Amino acid sequence: MMQRFAGDDSNSVYDVFGKNDPAAYCGDVDMIENPVLHQDNVSQHTARQTINYLGRLGIKILVHPPKNPALVPCDFYLFSKIKGKLRGKWFTDAEETVAAYEKAVEATI
Repeated sequence: MMQRFAGDDSNSVYDVFGKNDPAAYCGDVDMIENPVLHQDNVSQHTARQTINYLGRLGIKILVHPPKNPALVPCDFYLFSKIKGKLRGKWFTDAEETVAAYEKAVEATI
């Protein structure tokens, strides 16, 4: 999914779920049956104009609390892998911690 956003100026990651495989359509909602938008529920995404527009397109919105870290896509895919690489390790200072984190990120992506 992240390849879909490479080079994009978007600062939010979203995923569209439907009957068909969403990754095959790269966000082309017209190609997906019964799409549901899973977004981060920040104010820009819940503005009346946005909600009305998505409703006109027939897109259902998956409702959840705003800025919920348990529902952020990176928490499902990226951070769990990074946490796994760092689990059980102890660091003596902040620099060592940051270096280990950066190494784990590079090894993951």
